[in-house]
Amino acid sequence: MNGYINDPKHWRARAEEARILANQMNDSEAKAAMLRIAKDYEHLARRAEDRALGRLPQHNRGASA
Repeated sequence: MNGYINDPKHWRARAEEARILANQMNDSEAKAAMLRIAKDYEHLARRAEDRALGRLPQHNRGASA
């Protein structure tokens, strides 16, 4: 998993998958939850970009969340 942490493309792909799933859902509450997940994945993508540009510290292996 560590290889994906700093890869914005990985997180954007997950966001797109979540949006696709959300668009297939009929349950409005589940759909809203999936869209929040997609938004969170986009946030992770931006954080990975910021780390790559040196604007944030690199992921610290072994650190707890």
